[in-house]
Amino acid sequence: MKKQLLGALISKFQEFSKEFQMVQVNISKARNERTIRQALIYDRNLTEEEVNRIREDPDVFFYVSTIKNLKKKLHEVFLQKMNGSTNVFLENFVSDIQDKYSDIKKLEQVQLSTKNSF
Repeated sequence: MKKQLLGALISKFQEFSKEFQMVQVNISKARNERTIRQALIYDRNLTEEEVNRIREDPDVFFYVSTIKNLKKKLHEVFLQKMNGSTNVFLENFVSDIQDKYSDIKKLEQVQLSTKNSF
């Protein structure tokens, strides 16, 4: 009796494990397809190669979109510089980055000085 009950429980456990794995696979596929749809909405000019890279690794979408945005911004800044105009937003952005960099350097120096004092 106990062996039959144990066998039934093991069988149910295996059934639930298989079902759980199938649900995980379905969720993963749905997440990847959602990322691809979002990527195509975000940038309709994605090449088939980029879509395949996103399908293999959904995190690639964020890298690809960031790189494309940076290239676009750099092209705009380059055109503005060629025309002789300056972008105030860009100058403020660069200034903020320089301020953050100097803050990081100060923190590193403080960390080094406290590390050396021990």
